[in-house]
Amino acid sequence: MARMKDLAMDYEEMFEDKMAEVIGGCESFFQFESAMESHMDLVKHVEMDEIRGRMADAWGEFWSDKAEENRG
Repeated sequence: MARMKDLAMDYEEMFEDKMAEVIGGCESFFQFESAMESHMDLVKHVEMDEIRGRMADAWGEFWSDKAEENRG
């Protein structure tokens, strides 16, 4: 059972890596969601609300960091 959990965590990490790769090329959250649709199979074991929450957090963090860079 531990192997399955490790595998699930690996897939979630791959999804997070893909978000980081894709997010900068998106001009809206909707575009970001659309770009990530083809990678949803990595996290099919996670509730959709949680995935959307993670994506929203990543989106907010990315643009917050960008705004901070522009102020600096």
